[in-house]
Amino acid sequence: FHTGDAEQFTGTTPGISTAVMRDLRTTGASKLTFVDVDDVFGMSVVQRTLSGTIKRVEPQAVPIAMLVNDKPTQLPAIHVKGVLSDDDSSDDFEFYILDDPDNPILLVKHGPGFSSTVIRIDYPEPAGARSRLETKLAANEPVDVYGIYFSFNRADIRPESDSVLKVIADVMVKNPTWHLRIDGHTDAIGNNAANQILSERRAASVKSALVTRYGIDGSRLTTGGHGASNPKDTNDTPEGRARNRRVELRRE
Repeated sequence: FHTGDAEQFTGTTPGISTAVMRDLRTTGASKLTFVDVDDVFGMSVVQRTLSGTIKRVEPQAVPIAMLVNDKPTQLPAIHVKGVLSDDDSSDDFEFYILDDPDNPILLVKHGPGFSSTVIRIDYPEPAGARSRLETKLAANEPVDVYGIYFSFNRADIRPESDSVLKVIADVMVKNPTWHLRIDGHTDAIGNNAANQILSERRAASVKSALVTRYGIDGSRLTTGGHGASNPKDTNDTPEGRARNRRVELRRE
């Protein structure tokens, strides 16, 4: 799926429709059309249109590990496989679909020349609700924050991090006596010395953003880094590495 694609074209992509989900839940199988679109000289071009039937592998939902609003969670998923074809060729497809008729998200998908996995889901908490972050800090518990994104191998904070930074800033404004320790953690890609420096720089970038963008007093924030020395999960999988890349907050 490319950002320059047309808004509508024949087939169901890049997700699963509610009609397909309904069939899978009631009969265990569904017809599916997959449109293979490529970007050619800035234009979206349909390469192939493959159709066929996908079928459930297990009769019951299977658990998929996921970070949901920064909390490790097991989500129920429908596991399906099938062969989709056009006039010239056939290919094997495999999907894990969130077992929620209102949100049939493709959590894992494998097909010809592609493989992708959703590793985290974030959604806004109800207005006025006390955030998980504030609740844990109030109890003097450390909080792992995963919604702060950095450029690859750099300490530059990416724009999609703004919502999480604002949550942290709002908590600090709401609790003016609190002081926070900000620690960066990396995965094990790269050497130990570089990861240590990177984790320290990323923590410093978070402090800088809270001070310059949201007016938090810098004397209330201290920073540090641990590189890859305190992993939460294995570094052998994308999901594990995603859990290891984090910013940890704790009250001082």
